Amino acid sequence: MAGHSKWKQIKHYKAATDAKRGAQFTKLIREITMAAKLAGGDPAHNPRLRTAIDAAKAGSMPKENIERAIKKGTGELEGVHYTEVTYEGYGPGGVAILISALSDNPTRTVAEIRHKLTRLGGNLGPPNSVSYLFDRKGQIYIDATKYEEDAAMEAALDAGAEDFAVEGEQYIVTTDPHSYNTIRNEYPDFGGQYEIEHYTTLLLKLMQQGCVSVAQQLKLRVTFHDPCHLGRFNKGYEAPREILRLLGCELIEMGRCRSNSFCCGAGGGRIWIPDPVGAEKPAQNRMREAARIEGLQVFVVSCPKDLTMFEDALKTSGLEGKFVVRELIELVREALIQ
Repeated sequence: MAGHSKWKQIKHYKAATDAKRGAQFTKLIREITMAAKLAGGDPAHNPRLRTAIDAAKAGSMPKENIERAIKKGTGELEGVHYTEVTYEGYGPGGVAILISALSDNPTRTVAEIRHKLTRLGGNLGPPNSVSYLFDRKGQIYIDATKYEEDAAMEAALDAGAEDFAVEGEQYIVTTDPHSYNTIRNEYPDFGGQYEIEHYTTLLLKLMQQGCVSVAQQLKLRVTFHDPCHLGRFNKGYEAPREILRLLGCELIEMGRCRSNSFCCGAGGGRIWIPDPVGAEKPAQNRMREAARIEGLQVFVVSCPKDLTMFEDALKTSGLEGKFVVRELIELVREALIQ
């Protein structure tokens, strides 16, 4: 009986371990698939995919599982269609919570999240209820045993890091991914001379040279919002528009475009400043302007902050379902798949 109990304990322990490992693998596979879907299956040119693969390897995921997840994302293999979803809410004590997730069934996911938040003393909030309290950041982890703290901090701050912290045996460097204009126009004042191109300029060159070939014409009716750092600050008006034409899109310009465009509402630190109660936000105003274009299908952006601000504004302005907000690179990805 003692031997029987021993092996039964081992059996239950192994089953519990396998279940945890399976759940971890499922989460990692979803992230790999989504990363490959959004920006291609080459980790050398897809930082998000590279990070997901590193996490999978750290979790001892077999190589063939990683490769299969990438192929599902790129469309080489059939698989579950995952969607990125974001929910906002409050935890116990009114703590703001922003939840980003991947789901193959958003309707089911929102019901599960609402149930869990309510059961634990929180509640699910409406769009834009807490998102203004958050900002997207990049974090770099450095092995503190390999570098002196002063030297690492100096190198990070010289490179434009926002924050530098020490936690245990690692340094954490926090950066802003929205740095195109700063590196191009402000670093030279401090002796920094760098060759820099916005991704739309580089992508257009690759498409014109035949290095990137469109597999299908999208045939979408679109409009384009000029981001401040690319448009008004650096006069980069043509590349994104030419890419849209090469994708087979019908581009309809809004009345305020190119040098007459305006901020999405996040620039100059405004993403942190609450708007006056009852006042229309710049992004909501822009959504109403776009909605006047007859038959508009996609509102195209080429900036991460624009994407966040306008996705929220589309919901809060009551225009959700009229058209969608998409990043230009997402449309390029879609056009590359036959």
